[in-house]
Amino acid sequence: MAVKSAAKPPVAWIRGIFRDLPAMCVSLHGPQTRGGKSVKRFDWIDALRGYAIIGVVITHLGLLGPPAPVQLFFLASGIALMYSYESHGSSGANQFYVRRFFRIAPMFWASIPIFYVTDLIRAEPTADIAQIVSAVTFTHWLKPQWNNSAVPGSWSIACEVLFYLFFPFVAARVANIRQGIGLVVASVALAACLWPILVLYADWMGVADIRRQHSFAFYSFSTQAPCFAIGIVVFRLLDKKRPNGLTVGLFGAVAIVALWWLFPPEHRDRPFLVSTAAYGAIAYALGNGKLGILVTRPICWIGLVSYSAYFWHFVVINLSGYLPGVGGIERTVLVIPAVTLALSTLTYLAVERPMMRVGARLASATTRPPPGPSNQMKVAG
Repeated sequence: MAVKSAAKPPVAWIRGIFRDLPAMCVSLHGPQTRGGKSVKRFDWIDALRGYAIIGVVITHLGLLGPPAPVQLFFLASGIALMYSYESHGSSGANQFYVRRFFRIAPMFWASIPIFYVTDLIRAEPTADIAQIVSAVTFTHWLKPQWNNSAVPGSWSIACEVLFYLFFPFVAARVANIRQGIGLVVASVALAACLWPILVLYADWMGVADIRRQHSFAFYSFSTQAPCFAIGIVVFRLLDKKRPNGLTVGLFGAVAIVALWWLFPPEHRDRPFLVSTAAYGAIAYALGNGKLGILVTRPICWIGLVSYSAYFWHFVVINLSGYLPGVGGIERTVLVIPAVTLALSTLTYLAVERPMMRVGARLASATTRPPPGPSNQMKVAG
């Protein structure tokens, strides 16, 4: 009797990508399952991430981008992780760290050789061994010479990782709005105290340029921590639904437009805490079902693949000059966003989604009860 040969791993991998594509489209507006249970997907959080990555790409293309788009990512992370924390209940910090590791590490690691090859193609200096090792171990934030070296824009990934590190401790102790506001105030005070210390540290590490010293301080987690804290406050406000959502959201939108108009592009990140608070107002409205016109399928799709897009847009921008017959406004407005979105969708399906499944399985395995007589009787029955 002939035995049917198993599919080769690459073939199975490609099949998995095409199998996940319709599921990804359905997940943009509808329930998902986790561990056999239906889990509501918050499309408006995906929309926030979608607008954040659009703002990042527009800014890096040299166009008139919105204020503080990366901080919108941080705000969305604070909100999303609080929902995740509440939905998983007392599953424990270990399970949280497993899920977060498999969410952020695989794609970040995959980007390191991609950027190395990109620099080789462009005949630019490549990252050295220390810079690569620091990126792999998520310690690139420790030295100004390591930060953003192996992976452009990796300062924000360092901030996310450090937020994950402290999150279980913080989430368990911020149970209401008052404690959330206290967290924001404490994080702002800590950021203000640590800024001059970080500037001196950068100088001590050999950074002579005063602007780079202050950039290092700005990129640090201590400076960006209030943005995550504002996200936690938004979650607690949504839990109580106290202010009027539409009024708050419109106020936030007006504030963002005012900041965009008042500050030139090179200074648009300076009032980043004010911008984050304004984004928080818009997020509060979306969470209350207001301003629904901002939550569309295309925006949610972009938000779903925004993590991959954060890396790919650097690659596409740097290599776009090698595309024959494409230049000027056509390349900036059409080609770069389209190629970035296509590559991001591919790596979301091929890298991010499978690794998130692995993380979910490993996290679930650590919460299973040990085998015992009662459990064996249940299985037998």
